[in-house]
Order: sequence, then structure tokens, then C-alpha cells
Amino acid sequence: ASVSYTQIIPVLVKSNQELHERIVDHDAQIADLEAAVASRDQQIDELEERVNALVARMEAVELNAS
Repeated sequence: ASVSYTQIIPVLVKSNQELHERIVDHDAQIADLEAAVASRDQQIDELEERVNALVARMEAVELNAS
């Protein structure tokens, strides 16, 4: 049984194109997820700053009440 490379080449090319499309799609999804994570990280940082400011204010009130 011999292999007909001329028949295999189009199949391999098509397969390679499909894999490339999937990689491009996955790269776009990764970029979207990275942007979402960066946005969430910024929101977390802002909330941490607000919590720290509130804690400082509460401690100041507690000190003044003593």
C-alpha cells in the first residue's frame, strides 16, 4: 500500500488552515479575558483603597470616642 502524497497535501493544508483559525480565535478570546482581568484588578484596587480609607476613618472615630 503506497501513500499518495498528492492526495494528502490538500487535507493537511485544510487542517492547518482550520487550526490557524482556531488559534486566531483563541488569541482574541485570551486578549478579551486579559482585558477583563485588568479591569477587575483595577476595580479591586479602587475598592481596597476605599476600604482602607473607611477603616482609617473608623479608627480615628474610635480614638476620638475614647
